[in-house]
Amino acid sequence: MDIVTEEIAHFVGLFALTQEEMRDRPIYHRFAYGQADQIDPEDLPRFEASVRDRFDLDPYRPNVLYLPPTYELYPAFSEPPPGPIFPQVAIPELGWNRITGSSTPPTYAFDGPPQISVKIDTVVRLSFGELPPPDQIALLLRQSNLMQDVDIVEFIPGIFDAEDFAAAGSGLPALIGVSDAINPIDQVFLPPSSEAAIAEMIADLVDLVSRIEGFEPAGPSDHAAVFTGDDTVGTFVNGVAAEDGPSLADRLKAMRSSSQEEEDGDRTGVVPGEGRIGTPSTLEVAAGGNTAINEAILVDALLASPLMFVRGDYTSLDIIVQTNVLSDRDHLAEGFSDISAANEAMNVAVRLIEANDPFEGVDRSELALPRSFNVTRLEGNFVNIDWIEQTNRLLDDDWIGVARSGSQTILTTGENRLVNSADVVELGRTFDLIVVLQNVWKANVVHQSNIILDDDQASVANGTAASTHEISGGGNLAWNEASIVHVGETSLAALSPEAEAFVSRIAEGPAAITLEILQDPAFAGLGTLDVLVIEGSYLELDYVVQRNIVSDSDRLRIDEQRGSLGETDLDTGANVAINLAAIIEYGVNQQVQVGGTTYSDSIIYQAGFLDEGVPDLGSDLATEAVLFLADGMVSDIGPDHPDAPEIGPTDGYHDDMLQTMLT
Repeated sequence: MDIVTEEIAHFVGLFALTQEEMRDRPIYHRFAYGQADQIDPEDLPRFEASVRDRFDLDPYRPNVLYLPPTYELYPAFSEPPPGPIFPQVAIPELGWNRITGSSTPPTYAFDGPPQISVKIDTVVRLSFGELPPPDQIALLLRQSNLMQDVDIVEFIPGIFDAEDFAAAGSGLPALIGVSDAINPIDQVFLPPSSEAAIAEMIADLVDLVSRIEGFEPAGPSDHAAVFTGDDTVGTFVNGVAAEDGPSLADRLKAMRSSSQEEEDGDRTGVVPGEGRIGTPSTLEVAAGGNTAINEAILVDALLASPLMFVRGDYTSLDIIVQTNVLSDRDHLAEGFSDISAANEAMNVAVRLIEANDPFEGVDRSELALPRSFNVTRLEGNFVNIDWIEQTNRLLDDDWIGVARSGSQTILTTGENRLVNSADVVELGRTFDLIVVLQNVWKANVVHQSNIILDDDQASVANGTAASTHEISGGGNLAWNEASIVHVGETSLAALSPEAEAFVSRIAEGPAAITLEILQDPAFAGLGTLDVLVIEGSYLELDYVVQRNIVSDSDRLRIDEQRGSLGETDLDTGANVAINLAAIIEYGVNQQVQVGGTTYSDSIIYQAGFLDEGVPDLGSDLATEAVLFLADGMVSDIGPDHPDAPEIGPTDGYHDDMLQTMLT
């Protein structure tokens, strides 16, 4: 078929189809009606659906900006609760249901097949004008790591037969005594066992502040400084006020860079030429490099208000106490060259008060006074206590006796890592006014201490005068960093007559509040006044204790009766002890009017002692470390003492809570 004939055939076919469509049009409706008449109505599925939903309007409430609803959820059922269900979807047979809780109306979720989605409406009751009471929290968190990694390595049997293996860490009790001597906290504080004990403990902390102000260290110290009152706002480093504090990340990065440079410097380049190729003998020993970290972050945003009336007394204080004690008195025999990096002990404290005024830039005298109120009464005391204790005890006193063994020897007996980490965030609500009918007790305390013992000894047996070995026994880092941050300033004043009248009326009950009582200028701009009445006392205590005890007194002996060891890389130091703590109180600028006495104070104490001296390069090997202490500084520490080095199983390897900082 040629192309012309094909086009004509297509045209004829299209014309025929169009003609058939025109013929169907006059009879279509008659055909459709005929089909409908043949269907039995009884065969169709029927169901009744209700599309009505009640929507009740609340009465008009002037000056109400927003009132969050309160939800009342019926208890969960063992079977699906009643409610409107999509009729075409069958509910799968399941076990117990799960209730997903949130601030929005909750829903029930089923573990059904992925292709089935079932949603059941629950009954939620909204109650305006009634605010729920604030949450109360009592947290006691204790984290402790105990590790004993005492390695005894003898390439030649009997190389340490004449030695006392208990002598390596014998100087640790004395070093703990030095730490106690420069620590102003002269009593052991335990978590309060009752609400009354919280107030008693804060009263004891007030007495402690007065003792710290006049404290004189009983032992040796490189620095010991006390800052009190308004002088505690800012950054303080090793007893000196500073504009900016040092960076721990930069310090750790520098330690890694120094280690990497040493490794790169050991690599020899390729020298072309002819000659005999020999295999050099090398020895690498890593007996240090231990790391102990305590990290705690506490964010307290449980309860806040721009205004507080206190009928009784008001007490508030912040305390930061930091101590570092580091001993690195190495005894190196002849034939050793000390290439140690410098030891470092840092105390960094930060206390900040940041303003957070919700009426910033607004003239409150032009704002309207409230004409209605919501009252939430809390019978008894308001309690918010967070007690965090973190302790690391690490004993890595190794005995290493090496001799020539093959062409390359790599020995690692250290590089242990202990980590305690706690991250607590407490979120609550904000009231316009908090009325405390009794007393207010508030305290934030951070107590940090590091103890590092790194008194190493190294000797050579059967060596020659030409034998020299480079050793790094220092480069230890003890770091305390604490911060207390208040978001929202606090101003104290006496209870005004208007406020006193308000407190007296509200103590009798909400019915005693009249419109005249609400005309206090302090209420301007608050809209509907949300009031929390605490019939007891306001008790708030945040207490963080962090302690690191690291003993890395290694004994290294090189025996060259089998020949020279050649190039050596000996590292018995580079231990790191870190305490990081932050307490953040998040709120708004608050005016506190007090009917009784007021006490508000803060104190920062920092002390450190770094005993490294000059490495002893004598030929005789001492059997134990010697600390020069004042009379009465060394006390007998039994196994029940809280600072005694305990020996027990470790909790296992921990992840790096500082992420790549310690990699």
